[in-house]
Amino acid sequence: MNISKEKLETIVKLFPYPVYIWKNIEKELILLDYNKAAEDITNRKVRDILGIKASIFHKNQPEILRDLNHCINEKVKIFREMNYTFKTTGLEKILYVTYQPILSDLIMVITEDITEKKKAEQELKESEEVFRIMLEKSGIAIAALDLKGNFIMVNDITLKRSGYTREEFLQLNAADVALEVIPMEHKKRYWEKLAFGEHTKVIGMHKRKDGSTFPAETTLVKIKLQNQPIIAVFVRELTEYKEMLQESEISKELYQLISKNINDLISINDHEGRFLYCNEAYKKVLGYAPEELIGTVAFKYVHPEDINKVLHDFEKVKQKEFLKNEVRFKCRDGSYKWLEYNGRGIHDENNTFIKTIGISREITLRKEAEQKLKKSEKKYREAFNQAELYKDLFAHDINNILQVIMNSNDLSMIYLKDKENRKNIKKMLKIIDEQVKRGVNLISNIQILSKLDKKIKDLHPTEVLAVLKKIRKLILNSFPDKEISIKIRNPFGKIFVQADNLLREVFENILNNAIQHNVNPNIEIIIKISREHKKSINYYKIEFIDNGRGIPNDMKVKIFKRDYRKKYRGKRMGLGLSLVKKILEIYNGDIWVENNVKGDSSKGSNFIILIPESS
Repeated sequence: MNISKEKLETIVKLFPYPVYIWKNIEKELILLDYNKAAEDITNRKVRDILGIKASIFHKNQPEILRDLNHCINEKVKIFREMNYTFKTTGLEKILYVTYQPILSDLIMVITEDITEKKKAEQELKESEEVFRIMLEKSGIAIAALDLKGNFIMVNDITLKRSGYTREEFLQLNAADVALEVIPMEHKKRYWEKLAFGEHTKVIGMHKRKDGSTFPAETTLVKIKLQNQPIIAVFVRELTEYKEMLQESEISKELYQLISKNINDLISINDHEGRFLYCNEAYKKVLGYAPEELIGTVAFKYVHPEDINKVLHDFEKVKQKEFLKNEVRFKCRDGSYKWLEYNGRGIHDENNTFIKTIGISREITLRKEAEQKLKKSEKKYREAFNQAELYKDLFAHDINNILQVIMNSNDLSMIYLKDKENRKNIKKMLKIIDEQVKRGVNLISNIQILSKLDKKIKDLHPTEVLAVLKKIRKLILNSFPDKEISIKIRNPFGKIFVQADNLLREVFENILNNAIQHNVNPNIEIIIKISREHKKSINYYKIEFIDNGRGIPNDMKVKIFKRDYRKKYRGKRMGLGLSLVKKILEIYNGDIWVENNVKGDSSKGSNFIILIPESS
């Protein structure tokens, strides 16, 4: 039994990727049809090869002919990634190809262009190679650390200046060569939180193999190499800094000069948080003259939402931990600015905490940019999740449609051999026609819905009983060889909920599951409708009670998860029900499953959904 060319075109023409239909005629595969996407990618030249034999068109591509023949002969779905040159245009592309058997003599070939994706992967590989070249050929000392501080790469300049061999250096940890005040454990935690591409600078003393030391400025950048996070280290010796340390009086004067003119906020606070010293930057950045702050407690200027974080950090600094955090600080005009602060505690000879030294920098513009980025990321995630929903919905439902068509086709072939049953062929044709129309409507609806944002989705009053009756009729027609009873118990007459046309997908998925996982000769399903008030919201409660094999308790939650793909007694579960759950979440509703008979999971299931009542 064949579907007409016109109806088949209607199903595939709205696919976003190029689709080609091949038909098996006398053991030869003939190009029967294609969609608009295929026409576009070939500059409409595909029409010139319509009707061509696969053995001629792909005579120089035996792997394609092998896949086509395997697909049609074994009725299996095949996935393949390949380099392909379009004969119609000469363009070279990398394609992800899906061979899908449909009916007994047709193959649907879907081609997705992944050229740009592969190009990006190659560019990443090349960028890693550039990093390695820079590491070896650069004129400055460069190394790379893992997030535990162990050296994993080092260039020749570093080895020459440190006196180590490469084998010796790669056995070292950063703490072995960098004699800094910041403990290594703190560095590790800081590196883990550092954003990719973000850098920080540290000035301190470094140690050579012979024990001698030298001052250096170290720049650290967090990057990815071979998809693993590493810390790239760039070291510059500071000979002038060493001279400065040797001249203490000049060093002191220089410190005072820097403290007065630097834009960073420098402060010293006592053991209770009172300001003992503030530099002039507090006036430039926050509006306070230093004398206004001296003697006041720093905590009173902290934003109420950040105070617990600051108090927690203050307790940690007493334990000699180096601090780095972000906080909102009140300005003199009453507004708040974001500051990134670094601090450490000072302890006396008895190890008693006496004060803190802190350096802060205004990061208000950066935080505002981060917040805007988070909002855009959230919108992207919502759009991505919505697209995933529609993709899964389409794949799941189109598979059901094709299955019904194939079943109807198989029954028709049986009826053709039996004169007494030939009258049933008309019924099978009607079922096939309904499924084709259903496929067309599914594609059209998903195209429209995929353009809508989840938050502004047009939910409207939807009459439940009408939708249930249509789905009941569709289900009964889809399983003509089964004895099925679907009864609806509704004491309210017409009932309306806040939903849209995806509600039919909810009901259809639940009923399909109830039938497909029921091995009884007489399948009985009762749909019971009631009201429920929960968390100040009025819901309609719709229960789907079946006499099937039931669902084990350990599976009752798993089947609603999108990544649950396990088979249950020979049939897959989870995908359709996860889509149902996603749709109900859009409606602000819910779904769960209980046993039909309390305490016995083998006596059927009761799928319960809640949907808000339309006001």
